[in-house]
Amino acid sequence: MTIYAIYTRTAKGTIQRDHSMFEWDGPLGPYVHKASLKGWCESTVFWIYEKGHSTGLAPICASPSDSSEVVAIQPSFDDRSRKNHRVMGG
Repeated sequence: MTIYAIYTRTAKGTIQRDHSMFEWDGPLGPYVHKASLKGWCESTVFWIYEKGHSTGLAPICASPSDSSEVVAIQPSFDDRSRKNHRVMGG
């Protein structure tokens, strides 16, 4: 299981980190645009949209090298993957 932080990017490029985190074991669905984060707790984020306003998921890792193993793959919106989602914090 990987724990993810939620990020939001505005149309102007401003990035904000949400206080919520969740644990997920499965494909990242539409979050396929990998980008580096500078100045944030996480070093990598997967955005829904490559540019403009978007929501992103960033794996929370013990070290930057851990995030290299997280890969976005196309969604498989079946019942098994929905059951693997668990919200944490708030």
